[in-house]
Amino acid sequence: MEGREPGAVASNVRIVGKGVVDGNGWKRTTAGSIVDEAGNELPQYIASNAGKVLQDGLLAANQFRNAKEDPESLTGVVNKPENLQDSVLYSQYRSSLMTFMGVENLYLEGVTADNPAFHGVMILDSENTTVNAMKHTTYNTNNGDGVEFGGTHNGMVVNNFFDTGDDQVNFAAGQGKYGAQGRASEDVWIFNNYMRMGHGGVAVGSNTAAWVQRVLAEDNVMYKVETGGLRMKSTSDMAGGGRDFLFRDTAMACMGSSAFIMTLSYNLSPTGYVAADSATFKDVVVRNVSVDGNNSPTCGMAVSDSKPVIDIQAGPALGEGTATLSNFTFDDVVFRNVNPTNIKGLTNSTFRDVAFESVRNNANPWRFDQHSTGNTFVNVTPAPAK
Repeated sequence: MEGREPGAVASNVRIVGKGVVDGNGWKRTTAGSIVDEAGNELPQYIASNAGKVLQDGLLAANQFRNAKEDPESLTGVVNKPENLQDSVLYSQYRSSLMTFMGVENLYLEGVTADNPAFHGVMILDSENTTVNAMKHTTYNTNNGDGVEFGGTHNGMVVNNFFDTGDDQVNFAAGQGKYGAQGRASEDVWIFNNYMRMGHGGVAVGSNTAAWVQRVLAEDNVMYKVETGGLRMKSTSDMAGGGRDFLFRDTAMACMGSSAFIMTLSYNLSPTGYVAADSATFKDVVVRNVSVDGNNSPTCGMAVSDSKPVIDIQAGPALGEGTATLSNFTFDDVVFRNVNPTNIKGLTNSTFRDVAFESVRNNANPWRFDQHSTGNTFVNVTPAPAK
């Protein structure tokens, strides 16, 4: 498509310095800020939604209000429905903070990305990108991702601080039958970042049609991440998925719910894409990782027995045509103070040198459904029940 090939819009772009890009998207909470575990003051924004944006938002409220006044004159709504409901206007007429589309050789360094009306730093249909030593202070702005790659290859995310209202580093690759004909998100290296709060630390989907692949995440620290240090989500009709991931040498503490999430039952609002085959996730390696303090009250998180530390939702148990996940490896992983797993539709995978040092209620941590077959366990403690 014209204007969306890497380099078609711009090449050799550098944005560096210690400045702040402030989106003025949302009002602050009553407290306005917190002091984090390292003594830094961090802004805190109101967690809102389509029903409350007019009272909670600043730029977000203005953009929603303007779209609502004359919705029929709007252009650019993807898969425009007959009735432009508030949820559609809310999801498509708020602006992201920084969007780069069709850029070749992009370098961002040192800048603080603060308070977007929608997403944070969006890098789409681009090539050779680096995001170095940025601060992403978007907590708890609705949909406030840190960095998102869409249809982009050859990227690095290094030395960043994230305190986000949504996923911290996220990948997308189109929806359904026609999205599968687009450009993959691939060949990205994520390392030496401090990832705080947010939803997923390294997140894939839910738009996965053209594949997210060849991603290396290593030497990161994740603290109070809410829904998965590695979060892979899609649906049974999205196509594509994620493959060839290596997630290693990472410390994770005070996770809000699960440490690892791989699901094909992610709930999406209807967007009108043409359905295709089921997405899947495969060839994923998790190595030399520690998970400590999941759902611990000392971390300030709610205690719940309902949040499995490894949550895999795939295969026939979810419905006809839903793919299984395959060729996962968990190698040299330690879990402390966690809930049992909940694993559905995982096949031909290996758990090696995996230790559960403490599990809530002293339960056996291994819970598999009947569709999880061909899996191997080597030197795991405790062993799965027969």
